[in-house]
Amino acid sequence: MKTSKLAVIISTLVLGGLTATSAQAVPVASAQSIVAFENFKIFKADGVTQIDAATDFTGLTVNSSQSTNAFIGAATDSDSSASPSGATLVTQSTVGAITPASLATDFANNAVAPVDPHVVDLPIIGGNFAGTFSSEQGSPIANFFGAAPSASLYNASYASLDATTGTAGTTSDSKLTAEVTFTPTASGVLVFSFDVGAFVQSYLTAGADQKANAGFTVTFKLNPALGGAGLLDSTSNPFINAITKNYLFNDGVTDDAPGEGALINSAFNAVVLGDKTLTTTNQTFKTLALAAGTKYSLFAEITTSADVELKTVPEPQSLALLGIGLLGFAASSRKVRGQSMIA
Repeated sequence: MKTSKLAVIISTLVLGGLTATSAQAVPVASAQSIVAFENFKIFKADGVTQIDAATDFTGLTVNSSQSTNAFIGAATDSDSSASPSGATLVTQSTVGAITPASLATDFANNAVAPVDPHVVDLPIIGGNFAGTFSSEQGSPIANFFGAAPSASLYNASYASLDATTGTAGTTSDSKLTAEVTFTPTASGVLVFSFDVGAFVQSYLTAGADQKANAGFTVTFKLNPALGGAGLLDSTSNPFINAITKNYLFNDGVTDDAPGEGALINSAFNAVVLGDKTLTTTNQTFKTLALAAGTKYSLFAEITTSADVELKTVPEPQSLALLGIGLLGFAASSRKVRGQSMIA
């Protein structure tokens, strides 16, 4: 009988512990990734005289495209746009009710005119949503189809999850791509100048399962139109790879299971102003010498992504203890039944 009571006590304790494990604090997972890319211009070697589409290039073509995607489980929203003429592009996708209100306002305004996306305070409590938007305006080349002689581009992805049971996940990603082909009318070096800022952050409730991650990339590739080695000068900027001669500015952060319950920030996070907009820092880099009459292809891309997943299940240790307790209970029950039959 003592053994039977002990088994019942063990089982009760294990089941109690299992219940406590399953009923964690409300799981919250959030992630955001924002890139502001402003005042993009292309200059001649002096870094002062801006390239003019009417006189410095022939055969100039520009094809820009954007795509945004948002997911919450099976619910999805996607958008895309493209322009060969330097016209302003705006795309956005959302699933779920966007919180907080300031972010919802950003999305509402972005549907009308490109806006500088705001950083939000993580964790975002009480929201299951995925949202992403992308916008492009202007041109880095003067006199290109009447577009303003500088370009500003914004890309942002947000994801938030607040669930107590089951499995859920939100994902958002955005991509902005431009391909420029041109033939210089004179040999020489080009200088690229822009202001860039990024903010990447993730949060996962302490002890929670799964993950919260976010990341971004900014890429430039310049090659002869028919292919070949990259033509960016790796000595002019630390983000240009010396071998591939591609500009790559990127970072990402992940809060993986079990969650830390703390904000995890990217190494490149820009300072956030009082109105939650990003500050930007000027960067420049140069090309190697380009030959007059040769066609070149410039590829540029900005991406952001935010992804959160959460799965509230009993921990393996609790399942193991439950199994031991139940086995002990079963064994003691058999022993009691045997003693009763003998009696």
